[in-house]
Amino acid sequence: MKFKPFSLIFIYLLLACDWGCVMTEEVKRIRAAKNCDNRYNDLKNGYLTGQQIFIRSCNTCHPGGKQSPLGPSILDYKNKFKTTNELKHFIVQGSKSGMPGQTNLTSEELENLVQYLSKEF
Repeated sequence: MKFKPFSLIFIYLLLACDWGCVMTEEVKRIRAAKNCDNRYNDLKNGYLTGQQIFIRSCNTCHPGGKQSPLGPSILDYKNKFKTTNELKHFIVQGSKSGMPGQTNLTSEELENLVQYLSKEF
């Protein structure tokens, strides 16, 4: 039985695509497992995740990051704070216009909150 060059190329591409798809899925699973491990380690150490802190401390006045009768929208916070240090200072100190300072956050929790804000908003 004689194969034509086109047939061999087709078989090669078919196998390469199948192997690549399998490897991509495996890499995704490995990354997801590492993320779970990191979250578990943070919780095991007593640190809250950024999402947990946002829900506990921010969401009442900024539901989903949007404006409410209690607080302004935070969707454009990146325009107000040019650096993460400015944002961290604001979160800890609060504002004269009514936002309470979050002085009870550990440095790790503050970092988790800032990372959550940068991903979600």
